[in-house]
Amino acid sequence: MAVQGALLERKLRESGVAARRLPTNPELGALARVRFVRWFVAHARFLTSLVREVVQSDVVHVLGASWFYFFARVVPSIVVAQSLNRRVIVNYRGGEADAFFSRYRSWVTFFLTRAHVLTVPSPFLGRVFARHGLVTVEVPNVTDLDRFRFRARSTLRPRILVNRNFTPVYNVALAIDAFARIRKARPEATLTLAGSGPLERSLRDQVDRLGLGGIEFRGSVDNAEMAELYDAHDVYVNPTDADNMPISVLECLAAGVPVVSTNVGGIPDLLEHGKDGVLVPPRDPDAMAVAVLSLLDEPALAERLSAAGVRKARAFGWESVWPELRRVYVPRPAPTS
Repeated sequence: MAVQGALLERKLRESGVAARRLPTNPELGALARVRFVRWFVAHARFLTSLVREVVQSDVVHVLGASWFYFFARVVPSIVVAQSLNRRVIVNYRGGEADAFFSRYRSWVTFFLTRAHVLTVPSPFLGRVFARHGLVTVEVPNVTDLDRFRFRARSTLRPRILVNRNFTPVYNVALAIDAFARIRKARPEATLTLAGSGPLERSLRDQVDRLGLGGIEFRGSVDNAEMAELYDAHDVYVNPTDADNMPISVLECLAAGVPVVSTNVGGIPDLLEHGKDGVLVPPRDPDAMAVAVLSLLDEPALAERLSAAGVRKARAFGWESVWPELRRVYVPRPAPTS
């Protein structure tokens, strides 16, 4: 969301809109090391900044997600904007929306219906919202197509990339298990894990337990460096257990990197198996390994996916998304009788 928020701010400004972005994780300095205290201080600073920014705005565009973030950041944003009579657009994201809505349905519905418009970036989330009685407008995620240089891939090098964070939902352990199988067929294969998170220690232990070489823990990579990282790899693996419309997959399509992803959430709405991506069942390392090896062994397939992917990515450029976004920012005038 931080990447998408920064991109939206820049593109809106380039389009003549006086946009300002309010980060939801303010800098805390030394207080960031003090557990419990840091949350209260961060929340207080966020609320203070929120009121100040909303007072100066006409439209409040809230990037929303599930669970704790919803109640700590999305709800206050809706409440403050509504109390100051500002137009509120909630752009909801995240592949776990159905589970979250099912658990907190009354609270979620109460607050989301206070927004003027609910937007979602994928048909998948539109269906989830509809099951819970909520009406949405689909506005796709934006990809900065100018940043990612397309490189056609035909004969692929076995250089594999995962850049999801090390949390349970992204299941990076699946990618490691699949890589163990890939290395048996391609001993020269490498895997770059560009991310961080609470499961890093267990993932490193998994690598040691399997006796795997060729794996680099790259740590968190700044978004400004992602284009270079994609260009250095020839296969992208998305091992997640739940997903919506990941920006990383869109960026890979723009860069020409063939994508192998689990067939979960909104991914089948984004990628068509065998046409512009390869989809495999979740939590199946054998299927993921076979899919990656098929790309390495079939240059014609890899080249076809790469070319189709960049064509699809163009639909997520600013020129395509901005007209849709403008329609929700500016309400249509009521028809005159």
